[in-house]
Amino acid sequence: MNSYLIRVRRSALASPIVRGVCLSAICLLCAGVSTAQQTARAPQLTGELTPELSRTIRTWEFLPVVGTRAGLFGNEAGRFEAWVYPLKIFRDFHLTFHVGDRALPAESLARSLTVRPESASILYVGDLFACAKTLCVPVNEAGAVILLDVETEEPLEVEASFIGDFQLEWPAALAERL
Repeated sequence: MNSYLIRVRRSALASPIVRGVCLSAICLLCAGVSTAQQTARAPQLTGELTPELSRTIRTWEFLPVVGTRAGLFGNEAGRFEAWVYPLKIFRDFHLTFHVGDRALPAESLARSLTVRPESASILYVGDLFACAKTLCVPVNEAGAVILLDVETEEPLEVEASFIGDFQLEWPAALAERL
């Protein structure tokens, strides 16, 4: 399993709440990154309101974030796998928050889900921090973006873990076995 740590530290020059935007993973292919960012910011630049739906997390519910050439498939607690047609890139992606000497799995801190046409965001809330994980897959590009927006009052480490799993999509996987 691969783990990546992201550290957010309190700064004497910053306000009491340190705002940081941490790019936890740019997965799949880089071609989708610029398109995904333009798609996510376009309504804000033009002053239009983006339709969105929000509700409390249901950990058992399926959560797809898809385009025509890539997709993130998982549950509302935040565990998912990534595909770029016709290849599965990784599975079992999840976050762990390290506060002091405690390791808190993100699934236990998931509070709300917000879905927009261009993305889905899961809000994780702990005693001393809040983290919004935004998943975005461009419509016509082979790529995805996972963005973490962290607010914290104390030092915080965010660990992103996944298992690399380069599997071909069915029925291509059957040809490998013949």
